[in-house]
Amino acid sequence: MNIDSLNSVMPFSALHAAFTVLDAAQNIERPHLRVVGVAVLFNELCKRLGIDRGEMLNKADRIAKDADSNYTYHLRALHGYIDNELKGH
Repeated sequence: MNIDSLNSVMPFSALHAAFTVLDAAQNIERPHLRVVGVAVLFNELCKRLGIDRGEMLNKADRIAKDADSNYTYHLRALHGYIDNELKGH
């Protein structure tokens, strides 16, 4: 993978990827296992690819801030899933 390509990801593409991962994670029956599973995946991706986790989280924050002004509907849908499917369980 070209690590430099991480710097040019567009917010819409990042949100689409997030929804794709969530779609697959919905097959996991217990919500707490979805969260831990995604966290383990993120951690291992960063370690194996030599990506700083903190830098990736900062990048994700910047993408979310940009998405909040340009892709509000998509970001709200992501928030809605988290609020409705994960917080209450």
